[in-house]
Amino acid sequence: MTTLETPLLELTAEDLMSRDVLVIPQHVTLRYAAHLLAQPR
Repeated sequence: MTTLETPLLELTAEDLMSRDVLVIPQHVTLRYAAHLLAQPR
């Protein structure tokens, strides 16, 4: 498990978000969208 040195409420969007954008088509099922998000990139 990874721990943070910075308290959660002091984190910025840059600390929390990935720079890579994953586009999920609107027509896919929720199950498949979750599958796509769970894949390592």
